[in-house]
Amino acid sequence: MNASVLGLPSLPLPPMNYIEVFHSKESWRICTISYSADGRPWVPFNRFCLIDASAVRPGFRVFRIRASTLSFRLSNGRGTGDSANDSAYVAPSPGRYVADNGLTRVGEADVGACLAAERSAAGEAHTWIELAVRPDAKWPQAWATVAVDGGEWSALPGLRLRERLVGGERWCWTRVRGTRAEFALHDGGEEWDNADGSNYVVGWPGKWIVASGQCQYAGPSDADVAAIAAAKQGDEMERAEGSTGVNAERATATT
Repeated sequence: MNASVLGLPSLPLPPMNYIEVFHSKESWRICTISYSADGRPWVPFNRFCLIDASAVRPGFRVFRIRASTLSFRLSNGRGTGDSANDSAYVAPSPGRYVADNGLTRVGEADVGACLAAERSAAGEAHTWIELAVRPDAKWPQAWATVAVDGGEWSALPGLRLRERLVGGERWCWTRVRGTRAEFALHDGGEEWDNADGSNYVVGWPGKWIVASGQCQYAGPSDADVAAIAAAKQGDEMERAEGSTGVNAERATATT
């Protein structure tokens, strides 16, 4: 990966659509789900179970999925179900829902938790945060003071952001290793951009665009994408070498 180049998406960024379904029945040892996401074919029971979510809602389990709409039924795996009067529950839009004698939308989905679950299921480790900003045209350069994962703030002036032109526009960026970052931007002098005094905060690894006083998630970091691709390529090479070794051993044994 060329560390001097950061891939930047087009603005505005598309929404991150996730649905979380929370459910609680103490008498159920497990809770399985059958569902249809965004009108696709139904996934049968016993393929996916809701996982423990006590840290978010004590006594609850949760199912998370990237989707805009979700129709679903729940079961304890032994023939007892939980649905909407024998019909499927329907989540008509992204968000966080509680299924309890009906389906109630209680807020926005936790995108960070959804991404973490998605990445864990894929066996992917994401450890880099990349920040990109279009600084004030009057700034001769851009710097960031950063506190990563609740640690100490970087000593002033902090990290000098790299620069590149994208479509004739000036972008500045940097990357840090961590899962959460709080930061403020400045011009190396007295001019600051710190989200009106509250500092910018990003809550999970990935590529973040600072625009209009907000941090917008733009996908996985380039550093993590490159590392994951390299790891997968290495795994494929190991499997290929292992296969060759087995074949060679068999050939020797039968000669």
